[in-house]
Amino acid sequence: MSCRSAARSGGSGRFAAAFGPVSRQRLRIFLVKLAAMILFAAMFAVFRGRSPLGMLAVFCGWQALLSAVTALLQGRRLNAGRLSAWDEMAAFVGISALARFARLFIG
Repeated sequence: MSCRSAARSGGSGRFAAAFGPVSRQRLRIFLVKLAAMILFAAMFAVFRGRSPLGMLAVFCGWQALLSAVTALLQGRRLNAGRLSAWDEMAAFVGISALARFARLFIG
């Protein structure tokens, strides 16, 4: 089931059902990591006087590197039929780039 057909046929519940149990667990782990990084970025911004977006970009960059190392050590394929550490790495790289780009405009 593609993303478009999931969106047309009933929303996010069906979208989540399009993933297998391993992919759903990987997605939950990713969201927990992302929430923790947002929290730590906000804490560093308050206590160290840094930009929250800059800190989020740094944390996501490091997490992308750790995800890539994990995927290499586990021997994961790039084109696996389920979400893997490679997908997590790509998501963290994208969030890091987005945070750096947003920092240009927001500060």
